[in-house]
Amino acid sequence: MDRDATLRTASDIMTTTVYSLRPDMLARQASRALSRRGFSGAPVIDSGGTLVGVVSGSDLIRGLAAAAFSGGPADTVEQLMSKQVETVSPDADLFAIADRLQRTGLRRLPVVVDGHLVGIVTRGDLMRALTLVCEERCGEVVGGTIDKVADMELVHNPFPGRRLKRPS
Repeated sequence: MDRDATLRTASDIMTTTVYSLRPDMLARQASRALSRRGFSGAPVIDSGGTLVGVVSGSDLIRGLAAAAFSGGPADTVEQLMSKQVETVSPDADLFAIADRLQRTGLRRLPVVVDGHLVGIVTRGDLMRALTLVCEERCGEVVGGTIDKVADMELVHNPFPGRRLKRPS
């Protein structure tokens, strides 16, 4: 069987153990929890497991900065989260997910069934899956080219949108 034949949908690549936040958490609690885990955001679910929003690092920074500046009470996750959430179903196609992440600039897409969170597809999940698909398909066509590209030194581009010349 093709290695990439098993990597076709969100359910094939999603993370099923999803760290989520509660709507009633304070921004500083959420920020601390996400920072400890190295996450830049998380889905927000109610006590019944229904997805009610997504909170990003930008949302939390906005709330924390306002509280720090004013000395007032911190906002809750519910006050800061995005309630209009882009989601995908478990049978969403990999390439449709890639297109959606690129078009929207999102870093993650919750996977839901009947409003309940069942997983999440992150950019990292998608990159790993597409790398396997590409290696399978491209490796057969171009042979050792993938190994040569993998051995190239990465060049940091401080000017996005401009092409850098490869060192000779």
